[in-house]
Amino acid sequence: MAGRLAVEGGNTQYAEKILQTMIDTNQDEKYVKRLREKLLSLKK
Repeated sequence: MAGRLAVEGGNTQYAEKILQTMIDTNQDEKYVKRLREKLLSLKK
């Protein structure tokens, strides 16, 4: 949720840090995938 809020607020650097933390701590892949996709869509 924090990652999504950061992305929606335009803070992609913070969202990327959250994403990396999620990956490092083996969070649910469903949430990792959604945040990754959201970040990629903003970078286009």
